[in-house]
Amino acid sequence: MALLYRYCPWDGNKFKQDELNCVVCGNFRFQRASSANKIKQNTPGVPWKKNLYDKQPYDDSYFDDTFLESMVTNANVSSYDYGSMVKNTLAVTQEISALSIFFVVFAHTLSGTLSERFLLVIDVVLLVIGFLAKVVIERNTTLHEITSRTKSAVIIIITTLLLSPVLQTLTKTYSNDTIYALTISLSVLHVMLFDFTFINVVNTGSHFSHHDEARSAGSISLNAAMFSAVLLASRLPSLLHVFVFVFFAIIMFAYFPVVRRAIKGASEDLHHGVTSLMFVVTALLLWRIATILALVYISGIVFITFLSPLWLLWVQKYKNEIQGPWDIPTVRNYQS
Repeated sequence: MALLYRYCPWDGNKFKQDELNCVVCGNFRFQRASSANKIKQNTPGVPWKKNLYDKQPYDDSYFDDTFLESMVTNANVSSYDYGSMVKNTLAVTQEISALSIFFVVFAHTLSGTLSERFLLVIDVVLLVIGFLAKVVIERNTTLHEITSRTKSAVIIIITTLLLSPVLQTLTKTYSNDTIYALTISLSVLHVMLFDFTFINVVNTGSHFSHHDEARSAGSISLNAAMFSAVLLASRLPSLLHVFVFVFFAIIMFAYFPVVRRAIKGASEDLHHGVTSLMFVVTALLLWRIATILALVYISGIVFITFLSPLWLLWVQKYKNEIQGPWDIPTVRNYQS
């Protein structure tokens, strides 16, 4: 007589009383007659014990009906909420928008429609607005911290200005195709390795330390963005162009993430407003260059922000994590 499995041997699904097939994998519930007879022959009335140090009249592969009783399914699987997932994707939208604005500024600077003096004004305005926003948000900022940050900004400006001749000629011998191919590759690397948890994981009302600012983005991601800026700067005609463009890249990729984190820590509504503003500005700038670029950008943002969370929620129903007595036990550390 065939035996009935209480749990499916293939996926661990627990059978109901009247089920003959597994609802997950579709396999039959019946155990093969040969296996049933073998188990019967190897059960001489001595109760089976789940240990290895006793010699028992059972095969090594034998198990009884209690083997799967302690099995747990999807114990560590996290449940996701669509609204919170959409909010977490806003950091990705911001970074893609910042990268797109960076490329638009380069295109206009290279073509001459954006003068180096006007770009310098933009750099100064963005730097001042970001600095004031952090000071207002961090109400407990001391005068010493303000002075220290001001000195750091001055040092970066002077260093960038002094290195402009080197940055302009560093990749001058590269062909345009090589420059643009490397820039695209580095930009993709920047987005993939960016530390989005720095933007999203914020303790509301907490003070932002210099240690947090130092790790605003992953070092590889930040280096990739700055190297792409150096590559593109070598195509610009003058030293002033190189200086204001590289300084703009420093503001967008090194300083702006710190300001965005501070804004999110202060107000979720303000964080949503900044994201919406960046999305609209980027779409309009791309639309003036090429309609297809704007459509690709809008489609990508819609997919990342609204469709990707739905996709993840749909895939989650197929997740089946099984834990049972066969797993390696986890030993907890108890401290007195």
